[in-house]
Amino acid sequence: MSDPATRGAALGALLLAAVRPGSDALLRRTIGWARDLDRLGVDVPLPVINDLGLLLAVPVGQITLGARRHLAPLLAARASAATAHNAYVAAIRTLAADPTVEQIRALRPSDDLIVVLLTRLLGGGRDGHATSRGALLEQVTAQELTDLERRLPALFGSAQRDADLAGLSRFVEGLLRLRVLLDTIDLDTLKLLSVFGQGAADSAAGASALSSIAQVELLAALSSLQANDVVNFSLELLPSVLETTRRSAPGTYAIGGYQGLTRRGSLDSMVLTELAWDDDELARRLLDDEVLFHARERSEDEAARVHLILVDASASMRGDRTTFARGVAIALAKRLELEGEEARIRFFDARLYEPFGGATAHARGKRGTLAASLPHILSFRGERGRSPERVLRQLLGELDVLRTRDRRSPVVHLITHAAFYAPRSLVTEVRARAAMFGVFITPRAEAGDARELDLDWLDVLDSYFTVDQATLSKKDDRAARGKEIVRAVPARAPGDAPPTSIRAATVGPPSSRRITELAE
Repeated sequence: MSDPATRGAALGALLLAAVRPGSDALLRRTIGWARDLDRLGVDVPLPVINDLGLLLAVPVGQITLGARRHLAPLLAARASAATAHNAYVAAIRTLAADPTVEQIRALRPSDDLIVVLLTRLLGGGRDGHATSRGALLEQVTAQELTDLERRLPALFGSAQRDADLAGLSRFVEGLLRLRVLLDTIDLDTLKLLSVFGQGAADSAAGASALSSIAQVELLAALSSLQANDVVNFSLELLPSVLETTRRSAPGTYAIGGYQGLTRRGSLDSMVLTELAWDDDELARRLLDDEVLFHARERSEDEAARVHLILVDASASMRGDRTTFARGVAIALAKRLELEGEEARIRFFDARLYEPFGGATAHARGKRGTLAASLPHILSFRGERGRSPERVLRQLLGELDVLRTRDRRSPVVHLITHAAFYAPRSLVTEVRARAAMFGVFITPRAEAGDARELDLDWLDVLDSYFTVDQATLSKKDDRAARGKEIVRAVPARAPGDAPPTSIRAATVGPPSSRRITELAE
């Protein structure tokens, strides 16, 4: 564990920064960016991280540009150092006026996006040179950051700054390259993330909503042409989706008394006998949702459904089909989120992959779950060919578990290729457990060939849409068809939808169940 003097020496490099934050909260954000960049293998001087990060993240009114007045006497003995620093300050002023920097700043990117952007602009690895800066900054306390501006001159003189000054000189030499990289950043992806709530206002200062893996995937998405196509198509659909508003119905709550028992609730409503379990068993019961809580009388939640959006990621869905399928899935998930319902996007090929969207996070009222999943959705790639039968059998098992533990009605949205050949009996079993809608993308039609859907179970579905290759090849037609599909999801479950709970429909009181078994 490092001592405060070592950490102070690392922080002393901030005296070289050309951007001064207006609050300690912004300084904490700088420390967070530096820690994440160290984990991603980006080794640049701390002043560069501070300056470029604040230029991208913070309105101009909250920062001050220019060299600190205490720095000139400390660099007076070395003319070359003073010259290098003056050139660096000039470079930062140039970047502050760059149009791309201003556009990114206007989107109010979150800390995770700032880390990804800094990696894109500054990254390149350590070239074999190890650094302990990340470990040092992990141990920096809030007290050490308090009144840091006054203590910077003393901290700056406690260590040699040749490496930091050399890093600033390299930054100035690579300024042209950095400005070219700025012009190549896909601003549409940043706009999409801001629409989905991945903004600075949605996360605490310095907090990280994305994992390091998600940051790497977002970095890959910013460089992917396919991801850029998906983003552009999603932005075409979202304006109509954002018109959706959630209507809140009045509810009544009992002042005293309970109506029964439930598997979910707050600690103050937990059944007291649950505390009799030992620690390990109580932890297991909490994880498995087996702990009982007193449930007060209340109106039923308006959001009584959970939506599973299954997106085909097999080889037959490359190109325009992938763009359309993922764009529709993202817009549909956003619409459902705005209406207060839960949506989970799941990819499949020969098997069904884990869901993106976070069920428990949404149920507990946390925001940004879909935004946190967006890097995965944009960069996901399938591993093998398509196997409809295996995918549906896996879905059946998960629906049985879901409907046993969750009172909400599941709804399946299948977005796939027209050649999704599956047994009719298997589709019927899925429909018996969940409402089911389909979107089928037909292959390119030959001359005189209408390429109708050749599936014998379409009548089992609640509704379905077809999209042909001619529609996908025309931008306006593609957007119109996508909006039609997104808007077509019914506000309520179909009248003949499966019962809310398989447990309620198939399992009666113990006495009646025993009588039925004896009769058989």
